[in-house]
Amino acid sequence: DGMGGGRLVQYIRPFLSHPDEWYRKGVALRTAVSRRWTLKAQDPQVKASQYVSGVLAYLDNGALEAHELLFFGAGGSVAEGTVSNIFIVKGKRLLTPSIASGILKGVTRGIVIGLARKRGWTVTETSLTRHEFYTADECFLTNTSSEVLPVVKLDGRVIGDGTPGPRTKTLGEDFKKIR
Repeated sequence: DGMGGGRLVQYIRPFLSHPDEWYRKGVALRTAVSRRWTLKAQDPQVKASQYVSGVLAYLDNGALEAHELLFFGAGGSVAEGTVSNIFIVKGKRLLTPSIASGILKGVTRGIVIGLARKRGWTVTETSLTRHEFYTADECFLTNTSSEVLPVVKLDGRVIGDGTPGPRTKTLGEDFKKIR
């Protein structure tokens, strides 16, 4: 047809579990300098294109001394991690950014919301500030490979008592029972 053929490059490797230490002690996050793209700029449900902005943020931030970067949306509220959805626990409430904010509607995120509601916990999808993360009782990330990963620091500030919290641990255990 006169058109050049394309090439498919694939890299396949076995998945190795994350270190147990991450789940026992928790991980640290840092806020990203760049913002998440707006809903008008790209469809947030296209996971591959969401991942590209995470890679670019990582490169912009140089040597990363945190597990992951935390993105803010165009309006300045917390959006999501570079490759994860994010939650906080305040009192008896589980809070997470709304899908309407332009975040990826993660499969693990949805399962964790369902598990929390099954336990009778209040789950609210809302706009969240950086300060709410700094003052949270607990924080955790969700994604396919990490499942429920406790976060104990953001920008060098300790979240809660600096250890993975009881609700985070419970949701992690509940998730393992259904996978």
